[in-house]
Amino acid sequence: TGVQTCALPISQLCDSLGIDQPEWSQFVTLKEALAFAESVTYPVLVRPSYVLSGAAMRVIDGEEQMRCFLETASVVEQEHPVVISKYISGAREIEFDAVGSKGALMNYAISEHVENAGTHSGDATLLLPAQGLKLETHRRVMHLASLLCKALEISGPFNVQFLAQEGRSSSIPDLKVIECNVRASRTVPFVSKTLNVNLIELATRVMLGQEVKRSPVHVLDFDFIACKVATFSFVRLSGADPHVGVEMQSTGEVACFGRDAHEAFLKAMLASGFKVPQKPCGVLLSFGPEDDKHAFLPYYLPLLLEMGNTVYATPGTACWINAHPQVTKGHKIVELHKIEKDMPLKEPNVNSAMAEGKIQLVITTPNSRDSKGMTAGYFFRRRVIDSGIALLFDLQQAMMLVDALHSKWSIDRTSSKFWSLDSWQECHRTGLFAGPTAMRAVKEASTSVSPAAGDIMGKLCPGHVYVCGGFEGALALNSVERLDPMAGGWEVLPPMTEARQYTCAGVVAGRIYVCGGWGGPQPVRSVERFDPHANMWQSMPPMLMARRSEEHTSELQSPI
Repeated sequence: TGVQTCALPISQLCDSLGIDQPEWSQFVTLKEALAFAESVTYPVLVRPSYVLSGAAMRVIDGEEQMRCFLETASVVEQEHPVVISKYISGAREIEFDAVGSKGALMNYAISEHVENAGTHSGDATLLLPAQGLKLETHRRVMHLASLLCKALEISGPFNVQFLAQEGRSSSIPDLKVIECNVRASRTVPFVSKTLNVNLIELATRVMLGQEVKRSPVHVLDFDFIACKVATFSFVRLSGADPHVGVEMQSTGEVACFGRDAHEAFLKAMLASGFKVPQKPCGVLLSFGPEDDKHAFLPYYLPLLLEMGNTVYATPGTACWINAHPQVTKGHKIVELHKIEKDMPLKEPNVNSAMAEGKIQLVITTPNSRDSKGMTAGYFFRRRVIDSGIALLFDLQQAMMLVDALHSKWSIDRTSSKFWSLDSWQECHRTGLFAGPTAMRAVKEASTSVSPAAGDIMGKLCPGHVYVCGGFEGALALNSVERLDPMAGGWEVLPPMTEARQYTCAGVVAGRIYVCGGWGGPQPVRSVERFDPHANMWQSMPPMLMARRSEEHTSELQSPI
C-alpha cells in the first residue's frame, strides 16, 4: 500500500532516520503522474489529498485505467496534488499502537493483520499477540517505532503501520512504514482490553503533564489470543459490492478471546454474524487469479475434503483441480457453470445450486480490483449475499477459516473440548492466594523472596507478581511489593494512603486493588488502587454497602 503523507516532512523524516517506505511522489499534472507510475511499474496506489478511511483511493493496474480514473475523478489539481505510490503485493501488515512521553515509549502493542496489505486496516482481521511474526521482526518494529516517537517528541498516543515483505534474507523481512498517525487509532480499545492496560488513560496522564512510569506488558505471559474481526452491512446495502480493498467498507467490529488463534478467530467470526459451518456442508470455490489457485487449492482443498464437505467449483477453478488430481486424492469435485450474460444457460449452475440449498459457504477471489465495475464477479458475489449464504472474498481470511475449522474438527474427533468459555476477567486472572499458598507462588516465581514477612496475599498477573505484606491482628498493612519476573527483582511501591489491616487484594485492568478493614465482624468499605504508570495510590470512594472481608474478593470488576 502507500505512504500516508499529507505532509512531505513526514517522509523526509523517515529518510533521515533510515526508515524505508514505498516509493511515492505527488503530482499536479496527468503527464507527470503517468511518467512516475511507469517508472515504478504498476500496480500503483493513487490517493487524492485529504481523504479519510481510504475514500477515493484506487489501486491502478495499467495506464489506461490510470487515465480513466484521474480524468473522470478530476483528482489532479494544483491546489491539492494527487499522491501516487508503488503498490506492494503479497506483503504482511503490522500494527504498532503505543503511548509516548516526551519521545520515550511508555507502553505499546504489536498486532498483525490476517489479510495481506492492501486491505484497509478498518476492515482487517487482527491478532494480538501477533502469531506469525518472528522475534527479530518484533524487535525491529519496536526499534523503528521508537525512532519515530523520539524524533517527533510524541507525548500521547500514536500508531504506526508497517509492511513486511520478503527481502534479501527469507528469515528477516524488509520493513516499510506506510502510515504514522500521531493520534489514537481505532485499535486502541481492542489493544487496551487485550493487554489489560487502559492506554487512553495513560495517554491522558501524559498529555496533562503528570509523571508516568514505563510499564510494558510481557505478552509471552498471556495464556490467550485476542482476535478482532470487522462486520459488514452488505446484506442491508442493496447493490453494494461485497469486497475489501484500500477503501474502508466495514460498519463495525467485534473481538473475542481464545486459547489459541483458531479458537479466537472462529469466536470472532461467529460474533460478527458470519455463518460458520457447524458440520460438513456444500462449499463453492471460485478463484480468479492463478496465484490464488496455487496458494489455496494444494493445501486447503484437501482439508475441506477430509472434513467431509462436498466441494463445488466454477469452471476455471475446476479446470485447475482436474489438472492436479493428486490434490483431491480420489474425491469428486462438482463443477458448476457460471451465469454469463448473453450466453445460453447450462446446468448445473451456481444459481440453481444456491437456490436448491446445496451450498452453505462460498470462497471467491476477484480477478479485478475495480470496485466500481459491474463485472460478472460483482453479480456473482451479490447473488451469494442476497441468497443469505456465507461469503469469504479474501484469500488469507479463507485460509485462516479452513485451518481453524480443521483444527476444531480434529479436536472434536478426540472427544476433547475445542471451545473455552472464559470471561474477560478470567482470562486476566492467573491466581489469587493467601497465606502460605501465596508464599509458595512467590518462591516459584523468583529465587529471592519478598522481605514482607508474615501472612501475605499475592496476585499473579501477566508480567508481575504483587505481594501485600502484613500480619493478622493488631498490625496494619500499608506496604506492597511488586516482582517483575523478567527483571528478576522486587520493587517496593509507595505506601498506601492509609494503613490498613490485611484483608484481600486483586489486580484488575493493570492495577492492584487492596480492600482495607478488619477481619471478623468488622465490615470493609474502603478500597485503594495502585496505578503502575503513575506510581501512586488512589483512594476509591467508599462502597455503597459494607461488606465482610471474606465477601469481596470476587466483587472486583473492571473499570473499563
